[in-house]
Amino acid sequence: GYLYLIIARSALNLIASWGELSVYKFNTGVAEHIPAKHCGVKPFYLLRSNPDGYSLNFWCVDAVSFANVVVNNFDGNNWEQNTGCLLYTSPSPRD
Repeated sequence: GYLYLIIARSALNLIASWGELSVYKFNTGVAEHIPAKHCGVKPFYLLRSNPDGYSLNFWCVDAVSFANVVVNNFDGNNWEQNTGCLLYTSPSPRD
């Protein structure tokens, strides 16, 4: 399964070429699902609920790049009512 990590769009550092990826839109056309052309794995997508952020498939990133990851449960059965918890917020500055 996927373990999604929400990051700001400006924080994405793509190592592969954009040419190696596809873009798939459906329903409202706002979200952009971005699978790899050759294997079909979806490493990240542009969120409909937060167009300023990407949802990364954590299993497709270099985990050592992250000092801290917080995993929150999400009620996918009631997606529309729970999208507020998906919004990316900048971390608080450290003292």
